[in-house]
Amino acid sequence: MTIYRKPYIESSVFIAFIKGETQKGNHDCEKVVGSILEAAKRGLFQIFTSSLTIAEVFKNKKSIGLTEQQNADLRPYFREAYIQLIEVDRAIGERANELCRTHQRSLDIPALRPNDAIHLASAERAGCEVLLAYDPDLTKQSHESLDIRWPEEIVQIAPPPLLWSPDEPLLQEALALSDGLENGAISLMLPEATETKEPEPEK
Repeated sequence: MTIYRKPYIESSVFIAFIKGETQKGNHDCEKVVGSILEAAKRGLFQIFTSSLTIAEVFKNKKSIGLTEQQNADLRPYFREAYIQLIEVDRAIGERANELCRTHQRSLDIPALRPNDAIHLASAERAGCEVLLAYDPDLTKQSHESLDIRWPEEIVQIAPPPLLWSPDEPLLQEALALSDGLENGAISLMLPEATETKEPEPEK
């Protein structure tokens, strides 16, 4: 089962989730990202993202913006306790500037854009081990401490099955007995203690 420790989620993931997009290979973004949000809500881990993400989810570079309803549905997620926002301050800006200079265009890897550099710098500050994104220009980038890749679905593990079915007579009888003992309706009949006499001494 895929599990994350401290995942960072970039804006393209939130956009794909709320729009219900399907990526190549029948990758259901709503289902995949929804499973990650649900796992974080259950306390398995905390999600990190930049405050910049709130502005970026207006639209990504190659698609139309969110509808009014989609925007209204998405923005409350950024107020959830299981999603921690990393504020963009001077230190983040300085680090993003450095990352842009060290991630210049080479062969088939595009140059790192300033907004994407802010996401990388924010993930660094949070101590994340993975940055989840659908943006192909970002997923082509490399980083010494961050694994930059698509999100993966978190499959919930079902609880173990009962050893007996609740419909089985034996289990029903045991449950009825247990309820009766708790309610005082059934009393256990224990044998009475008998006094033992010591043999009389011989005369």
